[in-house]
Amino acid sequence: MGGTMKEWIENELTTCKLKDKRLEVRLSNILERFSDYPLASIPASCRGWSETQATYRLLNNERIEYNEIIQPHIEASKMRLSGEKVILMINDTTSLDYTGKKGANDLGYIENKYKSGLFLHPTIAITPERLNLGLIDLQLWSRANEDIGKKKLRKQLPFDQKESYNWFKSYESADKIAQANPSIQIISIGDRENDIYEIFLEASKQSSKADLLIRSCQDRKIALSGLLWQEMENSAIQTTIELHLPKTEKRLERDITMTIQYKRIVLQAPYRKNEKLENIKITALLAREINPPVGIQAVEWMLITTIRISNNEMAVKLLSYYSARWEIEIYFKILKSGCEIEKLQLESKDNISKAIAIYLIVTWRIQFLMMLSRVCPEIEAFRVFDQEEIEAICIISDKKKVWDKPPTINEIVRLIAKEGGFLARKSDKEPVAKEGGFLARKSDKEPGAMTIWKGLIKLDNYTTMYMKMKN
Repeated sequence: MGGTMKEWIENELTTCKLKDKRLEVRLSNILERFSDYPLASIPASCRGWSETQATYRLLNNERIEYNEIIQPHIEASKMRLSGEKVILMINDTTSLDYTGKKGANDLGYIENKYKSGLFLHPTIAITPERLNLGLIDLQLWSRANEDIGKKKLRKQLPFDQKESYNWFKSYESADKIAQANPSIQIISIGDRENDIYEIFLEASKQSSKADLLIRSCQDRKIALSGLLWQEMENSAIQTTIELHLPKTEKRLERDITMTIQYKRIVLQAPYRKNEKLENIKITALLAREINPPVGIQAVEWMLITTIRISNNEMAVKLLSYYSARWEIEIYFKILKSGCEIEKLQLESKDNISKAIAIYLIVTWRIQFLMMLSRVCPEIEAFRVFDQEEIEAICIISDKKKVWDKPPTINEIVRLIAKEGGFLARKSDKEPVAKEGGFLARKSDKEPGAMTIWKGLIKLDNYTTMYMKMKN
């Protein structure tokens, strides 16, 4: 699933069918350049003016749509699911701000009337070990400026004309994959915006094969009973779980202990004008942090799932699955902070959309590489990197070029990340020697996506210089 730069590009574009073979070659070249220099502008990413012009010509080509660029990657992602037992289909929405950019004239508003841009709703396939296997669905849209101030009118639209329908389409994509792969348990996971009754209803149908696990934001009615929160608060605590919360803009990194309560319930269908919805049986799971730090609000998750919880082990597993939702936040961070996607200076919504499609593939590769080095650290690095790349980073890092055994992906990724600013945590513990001269400490943390990304940019330059000196 890894591969050298040339191999992974070929894999991701295997099913690419543009209207001209030359456009497919050009797309392959652009993907390679954007991967080499993800932090640079388009002109800076390309080698020379002719290559820059070729990139802009592809983005300006009206015969190509963004979904034609991203679809081959989606097909490659589906192929990577083979052999897995459980796949988490995580989806979420983020806005891309292009206020004041050249291409903002034909874009709609986002958070308010003073900001313009696009909305991006990807669905990524994650293994329970947090390995991102790629994008399996993408919704990209903008709002019409004439709709500003008409929120009440938008609420009256049919469900399939609302923005919330994008969550429904994500579940449909997950269910199609579940139908095609009966040996894999597919679980569609979403945050509070995914709390939409029509999706629960669809997932509860006997014909639906994908499960649903979402965080509730509404205190829904329980049929012949009270409200959801009260019902769950009155249920017995079944077990506890310890989780690690990553750092966000709103909270510090910390380990937490949560109590778990779960119960099979019947949700009462909400009122819909001109349509009568059915009540549905579903499982609710309430997880609450106990003994949070002084002055810190306790973490609380009310989850709703189509999966029947038969024991505490299953409840803990589902909570762990939901916590994997954080991987899509990392995906967005790489796209925005790594690729600096919101700094694109393009002339239209169509051009921006095509550039976004290319950068989404680049974003996936970085996240995949980061997690592959953690999940499968002993994979030989030669399966993922070119020999020249490995030799170049080892020379720069003063590591031995000849090994008693081939270096692993984890060893090489750590060397690359150090070039991107990764600092292994110091420890007084005795260092553990690796064969071939590599050293690592027991307490070292693993590098993150951003340091790996920055290191890869330097690696490209190191490899180019090394190959010139070698020849």
